[in-house]
Amino acid sequence: MRVTRVTLFLTAFCLLIGVTSYAGGWAIVTLNEFPDYAIAGKTFSGTFSVRQHGSTLLDGLKPVIRATGAGHSEIKALATPSGREGEYRFELTLPKPGEWNIAIDSRFLQYLTGSDAMKESPKVPNAGYVVLPLKVIAQGSAPITISEQQRGEWLFNAKGCTGCHTTEIGPDLANLKLQPEYVKRLLADPAATLKISKSQYGQMPNLNLKAREINALTEFLLAGKGKASTSFSSF
Repeated sequence: MRVTRVTLFLTAFCLLIGVTSYAGGWAIVTLNEFPDYAIAGKTFSGTFSVRQHGSTLLDGLKPVIRATGAGHSEIKALATPSGREGEYRFELTLPKPGEWNIAIDSRFLQYLTGSDAMKESPKVPNAGYVVLPLKVIAQGSAPITISEQQRGEWLFNAKGCTGCHTTEIGPDLANLKLQPEYVKRLLADPAATLKISKSQYGQMPNLNLKAREINALTEFLLAGKGKASTSFSSF
């Protein structure tokens, strides 16, 4: 019985340390540049930022990109600093057409603990880890087009909105009853537009969204959703 109690105590203690460490620091990945689709055999690039506590741009990470597709071996690439604060750049070449998933592992938790272990980070909310779908088409195929609402759904995940607005860090955005122009102003300059208390939710960061991204996100949010799917089956 003594051994069991000691074991339980140590296990609980370790879990407490892990939870405390995680609670003390969290991060969100925000895609800055990423293609609507890729062409098999052609290299494409992407950039993303990592924000500690959802707002502070973070340098000094060693992010890993993992691409997986049905029937294909995992393809791994390392991201490097782009030269802009908290931003990283990567390149990938996917050999075959089909549905692929691109996992961006910022390795934020390894950064917090000082670990150089190259094992994959745990897929937990706000751990600086995001998975995005990517269609790969054959060379010579017709370009893929998506609607503005579909693009808005993708952006809601890719820009890191889900990291706050589906975890109670930020307000629930489903079924918004707001005017389109207000939503667009808010997305363009949150600090100048938001009127909620910082102590309630914290300050929404300015993601420097492009006009097309703002329009797509606005259409998605005002469609009464505000919660993105991770499958994006409508693409």
